[in-house]
Amino acid sequence: MTGAEVKKRAKNEVFRSAMTIVEEVMAKNTTSDPLPCSLPNPYNLSRADNRNRQGKKPTHLRDLTSNLDKNHVPDDFLLEDIFVYGMCTCHLIISSLKQKDILKDARTWYCDVTFRVVKDPFT
Repeated sequence: MTGAEVKKRAKNEVFRSAMTIVEEVMAKNTTSDPLPCSLPNPYNLSRADNRNRQGKKPTHLRDLTSNLDKNHVPDDFLLEDIFVYGMCTCHLIISSLKQKDILKDARTWYCDVTFRVVKDPFT
C-alpha cells in the first residue's frame, strides 16, 4: 500500500521532493516497531516516483530565447523575466513573498552566485 499511496500523492505534488513524500507516507503507514525486511526501500520508492513524474515536469530551457512556461511557476514566485537583446543575456528575478518581506527590512543584501546547480544555458 505504501507504493500506491506515494504514487497517488506524487501525482498531485509534482514539485515536492520525492524523498520527502516517501518519508511522510512511510512514517504514517509504519507501526512503532516494524520488521526492517517488511518495509520497502525508500530510495527505490523515490526513484520510481521521480520516474513516474518525469513527463509531468516542465522541460529545461534550451537557450536564452526560449519562453519560460509560467504555468509551472507559483503566482507569487517569478517577479521578472528580463532578456537583453543586444547582449543575449537573460535575468530571472525570483522571490517568494516571505523572501521579499525579509529583504524589505534588511539593511544589507548578500548575493550568492552559485551556478553549479543549474543546467545550460544558465551556467
